[in-house]
Amino acid sequence: MKNKLSILILAMLLVISAQVFAMGPETVYGTIYDQNNNPVIGANVQVTCNNIAKNDVTNSTGDYQVFYNYPQCLPGSAVTVYASFNGASGTG
Repeated sequence: MKNKLSILILAMLLVISAQVFAMGPETVYGTIYDQNNNPVIGANVQVTCNNIAKNDVTNSTGDYQVFYNYPQCLPGSAVTVYASFNGASGTG
């Protein structure tokens, strides 16, 4: 009886672990452009989802990317992006 209970608990833990593993991080990404539609390199970007802010700096193509762990920012959640560079800023 004790062995059957141990196997059942182990099986339940494996199922729970598999479910948690499947709930990976959510990625919010994009590109920051200036008024002339050129990518902005080195802009400070703050992404806020469910009152949790994440920061990044745009790369050589103006791209940024932040990760939220499950369930911080579920698909379909409202996201605000704030970017600033050399005194200019904007929110999207």
